[in-house]
Amino acid sequence: MAARAEIEVPPLISNALCELHRRSRDITVASANSRLRTTLGSVHHLNSQKAYLYSQPSRRSDAQSDRLLSMTIRNWLILGLICGAAILLIWRVRVRPSVFAATRPEVHFPTVSGSNLMRQELTFPSDFGGELNIVFVAFLQQQQLVVNTWVPFAQATEAANTNVLYYEFPTIWEMPPLRRTFLNEGMRAGIPDQTARERTITLYLDLEGFMAATGIPNRNAMHTLLVNREGDILWRTTGVYD
Repeated sequence: MAARAEIEVPPLISNALCELHRRSRDITVASANSRLRTTLGSVHHLNSQKAYLYSQPSRRSDAQSDRLLSMTIRNWLILGLICGAAILLIWRVRVRPSVFAATRPEVHFPTVSGSNLMRQELTFPSDFGGELNIVFVAFLQQQQLVVNTWVPFAQATEAANTNVLYYEFPTIWEMPPLRRTFLNEGMRAGIPDQTARERTITLYLDLEGFMAATGIPNRNAMHTLLVNREGDILWRTTGVYD
């Protein structure tokens, strides 16, 4: 069997091949290093983005919590101011319970107190302004229509006689303070005339005792009384003016 002949490579070519192999290896390593650096840079960038994204909800949550707390405190302060103003207003315009005292066994106009629609507290019969006083006692809301039929006559009589005045007494069972105040203020809002406000005095008292003292048998009718400053009932009638 013939031996394989060895080919002798010239030194110049051998050196060139070795240099080419070395450079190829250096380029491969440099490329790998470059790709590694690029990959590591991308990973670092992604981690930074992830950290930023994770931090944003926390920042937004903290800001929202601060705004919510600020709004809650402000709303409570506003509510407190409104409630305080409402309590102060109710305290200023509050209607006190009526005083009631029958001063004698016979029929008469008893001692009673009440607030008129100008928010003035008065006591009758001592605060009657006339020597003779036309007094309208109404127990039910619809009886105001009956009172209205008498008002022109009462005004004409008052204009012609300096010693005569008229008064309206809406007369109601005793009530809690808040209900008394709201009822009086509602009536005040519905009656703009100042004289009518001054002459309208709501009584919140023992109805049975008041009716017994004045000789009023029931609440079914509006009663018109002529009363002097001593509480004597000099004349009376019921129903509309005719």
